[in-house]
Amino acid sequence: MTNEREISFPEILTLGDMQYSSHKFVREVGQVDTSRSIPELDRLLKPITWGDSYRGVGYSSSSLNHDPEKEKLCAAYVAGAFQERGISPLVIPVDEFYRYLPSVTSLSEKTRLLSKISKERRSVVLTGFTSSVLFAQGVLEKIPNQVEIGMDPLKVDPDQLALAIRTNKFAMSLPDLFSTKNGDLKAVLQFLTPDESLFDGTKLLLATSLLLQDRQTWQSLWYERAKEGGIPLYIVAPESFHNAMNRLNYNWGHGTFDYHYRANNSLGANDEPPFELYDGAKWLQRGSPFVDFKRIVDPILQNLGY
Repeated sequence: MTNEREISFPEILTLGDMQYSSHKFVREVGQVDTSRSIPELDRLLKPITWGDSYRGVGYSSSSLNHDPEKEKLCAAYVAGAFQERGISPLVIPVDEFYRYLPSVTSLSEKTRLLSKISKERRSVVLTGFTSSVLFAQGVLEKIPNQVEIGMDPLKVDPDQLALAIRTNKFAMSLPDLFSTKNGDLKAVLQFLTPDESLFDGTKLLLATSLLLQDRQTWQSLWYERAKEGGIPLYIVAPESFHNAMNRLNYNWGHGTFDYHYRANNSLGANDEPPFELYDGAKWLQRGSPFVDFKRIVDPILQNLGY
């Protein structure tokens, strides 16, 4: 299997351009008619249209069941809100973003480094999770919370801590692995899974470890030392992604969820999908319990030497 190429800075600008992109999903987002006002979307766009949209992080849940049409609709209106503020949105599918600066596996850090290079007012609208080769609903819903994975400093269980150390060592190896595979998620998964019977478990381990790259990193996108701000990151994804990210960003020192807290205080934290009934986030009640997570990932970690 030949790896996909690394994506350069000029290429990421073209890829994310809704008018000129060669990526089918991005072009379809650009073709959505955003001329009519939709009250459910107007509500979640207020932090962009009314606030300081030159910095920070925001997110919106597009659906509960990974509906690609709702994801495109939400992404189109988010991109349009940035355009109204004179900010050029880059609509980037999540799998393709990993191919940009592949040795940097943190989404927030990729955005921060992109901001250092860009000379224009831009935003990153990260989306395309419904067509990702990794972030399927069944995978995201199994990602455990910070307590169950053994990474809560206030609740240390010896068995959980042992697995947490092994998982963290694997997560720390990802920048080198992604660099050699040009950030190609398909190639990474194939390299990690010589035994096809472990493929689903490998997806869970890899997805969990990638989300851990952004554990307690979101404040960096506030660009606190930059008077002009920087490129903001807005993530449009199904609810299962945001729920998983919040589960792994729990108890960061202020007794709250860092991902939600940082978004809620900048571009908005919209956990409720705009067109669906929602019974609340319930972050700590979701995800795999420790016993199930260990049963799934332990043989994979052993095969990889962790």
